[in-house]
Amino acid sequence: MLRCGPSRLCRSARLTSVFVVCLLCVACAHTAEDAKAAAVTHLKKGNALRDLHLLAEAEHEYDLALASYADAANVHLSRGQVRYLQKNYRGAVEDFDFYLSKAPTDVKVLLLRSLSKSSLQHPDIAGACADLRQLKNLGVSLEQSGVGGADQYCHGQEGWDGH
Repeated sequence: MLRCGPSRLCRSARLTSVFVVCLLCVACAHTAEDAKAAAVTHLKKGNALRDLHLLAEAEHEYDLALASYADAANVHLSRGQVRYLQKNYRGAVEDFDFYLSKAPTDVKVLLLRSLSKSSLQHPDIAGACADLRQLKNLGVSLEQSGVGGADQYCHGQEGWDGH
């Protein structure tokens, strides 16, 4: 396992190793079933690493899973959760977007995507409030879900306060 700091050389080495491993995974996956099997293997490894709080290594395994089978919504969900824990909110939002395109009523992920949008360096308040509005439309009590102050946070956004 490659371990090094945040230097450009190390990032380049990581990307090169991901690329080489991805090429190997793609070359080995002759059929769609082989690709799915490879993705499942990497997903399981990623989940085990996540459980050990080895988040960067887990994300790497999820990347490999997606290189084998890019349409795996559950892998996007897992990688999004790890990215959220790493405070990579933009990456988390991208993964949650993909997952929610397949499972648009997943309440927990809608809430997590809303939190991710609110946590961006330049918060996406409109996007976060759209997710909260969708939760309300699904009959979820934001207050009971631990989201206090949503009316104040989203005041003036589309769908709030009669707008």
